[in-house]
Amino acid sequence: MEEVRPEHGTPAGRLRLGAHPARRPLFRYGWNSPPTEEAEAGTSLGWTGKTVSVTLPTPAYGTNTLYVVAVDSVGNVGYSSLVIQVPAP
Repeated sequence: MEEVRPEHGTPAGRLRLGAHPARRPLFRYGWNSPPTEEAEAGTSLGWTGKTVSVTLPTPAYGTNTLYVVAVDSVGNVGYSSLVIQVPAP
């Protein structure tokens, strides 16, 4: 897993997940570990490797941890997480 970062110019709940090598990865992501939501990545113009954009609203104000697992076509597994702070209104 190479990248978990907010996609430029989009709402906070939209993220782009990316991975290397170029083998087509499957991403599992969510606010709980192990993550259960799935998305298959593809080629995205201007990005190295394979990416997918997902919309995932944060579940609560305060500290939220997004868990991501990338599994490529030959079974290699990569783990990552991203802490997202959501200020109270």
